[in-house]
Amino acid sequence: QKKLITLLQELIRSPFGGKTFEQNDDTAGMCVFTGSDSVDELSHELGIKLLEASGESLHFGTKQGSREIFAACDISHPAGTPSLEDEDLLTYGDSSEHGGKVYWAYNHRYIRSSHNLAIGIARKIARGIRPRKWVVKLNQGFSGKGNASIDLQHIQRRFAECVVGDTDVEVGDTNVATLRLAKLIEKELATNLKCEDPKMTWLDTPGQVGFQTQMQRLGVIAEVFIEGEVPTSPSIQAVVEANDVCIVSTHEQVLAGQVYSGCRNPCNPAYRASIMEAGLKVGKFLAAHGVRGHFSVDFLASKQPESGSWDVYAVEVNLRQGGTTHPQATMALLCGGSICSDGLFRTNDGEL
Repeated sequence: QKKLITLLQELIRSPFGGKTFEQNDDTAGMCVFTGSDSVDELSHELGIKLLEASGESLHFGTKQGSREIFAACDISHPAGTPSLEDEDLLTYGDSSEHGGKVYWAYNHRYIRSSHNLAIGIARKIARGIRPRKWVVKLNQGFSGKGNASIDLQHIQRRFAECVVGDTDVEVGDTNVATLRLAKLIEKELATNLKCEDPKMTWLDTPGQVGFQTQMQRLGVIAEVFIEGEVPTSPSIQAVVEANDVCIVSTHEQVLAGQVYSGCRNPCNPAYRASIMEAGLKVGKFLAAHGVRGHFSVDFLASKQPESGSWDVYAVEVNLRQGGTTHPQATMALLCGGSICSDGLFRTNDGEL
């Protein structure tokens, strides 16, 4: 059987891949859509620096890594699992389960089974977190296609009716009520999980890797589905260069369900400053951990009907270029100018 390889792997082993550039690090660089171990290898082979995040930094662009960044930076984000109380649910990947193939995600500790995912969700329900819907996300998913949702209201109501007294859950707690709840949730995951990708199923099918297998490979999180009178999905794009963080743009994402389909630039002024501030915090965190290049932060904003104020939650960090990177760069090149402190793009003459 012929072994499939990536285009980057083919380039690395080609005659061109063995050549290096004469320029030094200050005059040459490689810009890619997203980093990977193969991109790191190519950068090394060519002798030029990589201008985007390296393969070693990919964890910070996962759903779990995003939650860790938001917690460290004190940025509001949806309640979910894993959290600090769920360390016992995290495991490394096992390449023997997938024909010996080693994925980079195997080197990180993630929730990798429906059993542990169910326990994580059960612990949150036991703490009184009982949303109308839960969002389940593979650690790596492009344009929302690694996302799914599940309605656990009937199980949450039964739990609330049956459990009496203090239900606080400590680190690694496996009390009987939580385990019983987790068993019910695990069954629901296998039968009623609704994937955003219509081709995705729970179990493997011919020619299609199932959600359950993807969990084992990539890891998974679950968090509260944010609702509101006028829910929106703003985002910021930024670049980390050395220790400097530059906000490139803000925009409102246009979503079909949870799947990205376009955007409007800039985002709503009601929360533009707050998401730019959060983006700078994330950028400084990434810079402190040696990450360079493009990144974006996606948010969910929910308008309160009585006060008219907005609740804004950070939901994920994308450690790569985004759908609006190239249009924004084209506009800057054609018009000249950049984004200002108020989040608006102005030409060099000061025109909006």
